[in-house]
Amino acid sequence: MKDEEDDNIIPNDDENNQDENQFDENQDDSDEIINVDAKNFEGQHFYENQEEEGEDVITKVTGMYKDWFLDYASYVILERAVPAIEDGFKPVQRRIMHSLKELDDGRYNKVANVVGHTMQYHPHGDASIGDAMVQIGQKDLLIDCQGNWGNILTGDGAAASRYIEARLSKFALEVLYSPKITDWGVSYDGRRAEPNNLPVKFPLLLAQGAEGIAVGLSTKVLPHNFNELIDASIKILKGKPFPEKELHEKLTLKSFYDMLAVRIGGPVQTILTGTIGFILLLFRRKKILENGMKILDWLYVFLSLFWLREVCNLTMSVASALLNGKKNYFGGDEKNIALMLEIPKGSIAIPLAIIGLCIALFVIFKIIPKEKRLIFISSGFLGGIAGFILWLRILGPIVMP
Repeated sequence: MKDEEDDNIIPNDDENNQDENQFDENQDDSDEIINVDAKNFEGQHFYENQEEEGEDVITKVTGMYKDWFLDYASYVILERAVPAIEDGFKPVQRRIMHSLKELDDGRYNKVANVVGHTMQYHPHGDASIGDAMVQIGQKDLLIDCQGNWGNILTGDGAAASRYIEARLSKFALEVLYSPKITDWGVSYDGRRAEPNNLPVKFPLLLAQGAEGIAVGLSTKVLPHNFNELIDASIKILKGKPFPEKELHEKLTLKSFYDMLAVRIGGPVQTILTGTIGFILLLFRRKKILENGMKILDWLYVFLSLFWLREVCNLTMSVASALLNGKKNYFGGDEKNIALMLEIPKGSIAIPLAIIGLCIALFVIFKIIPKEKRLIFISSGFLGGIAGFILWLRILGPIVMP
């Protein structure tokens, strides 16, 4: 028995010699260089062996990178980061909405329960599903939320999924679902059916907006006005044109009116203030002639002389044009308003300056007593020059550098 055991342990020398000879022959064969045309194998999978006789195949690294990178990029783009244009949902969002529909009985469901149900279709962790569901709920369109869902304006986060609840909104029930025309596919494990796209009746991609970073590209769609999307959808369904020109003209007209309101503010303030002061002086004229000027009367004079703003603006514009050798004799808000209304540049400035000059002369020579006119005119003239210099040389550069 001992001899038999020794025979089993110690190999035969003849057999060892034969194995070594076979190894040397194989090594000699492997040392031979096989010339393969790499062009014939571009675009083929790395593991594919095109040789029927089992010879080695040389595959370029560039081909491997091309195939594998495109596969990975396509998966991330289509299955994770970028929403589909058909329904406006990313896959995780679509699976959340599908799960909400399956769980829908009219009552609120714990978000944690919805997240767990969604994991039957989206096997990428509960955290990603919960975050995606909170983002949908914060847009206040498809999910009827209950509890602390955070605030996108303040940056406050939502409470944990076990504390907040959700159900489908009436808008979502009306717009998202129609099983008979839904394109169905199988889930990742083949156990359940899930929609490839939801038959959405409303442009949710534009209503909600979208943002995602994929491989080699990213997307960012800003949310659009809900009412304008409804108007556009109705026009499209009725076959009416909805060109960009119409929308552009609408926005341009709104911008025009906004700018006109800003421009017209200065002249309107001058006209109203000066007119109120002048009317009050007319009512006080008899008493002024009988009893003289009171403090309140001087206030009315100051208000009425706001009209001199129009006279000063026209005078300064004409003087500046003459000194600089230019032909643009009009400036200020009056000129800009005339340009916006497509009327001659001086059609507003000249009439307002004439009215302002007439009112100022009437106040000075018909209301202010003779013994105080010279003092009033001289003090007003010197005060105006002093204020002009004070603003342009001292206060102006400090307040509006």
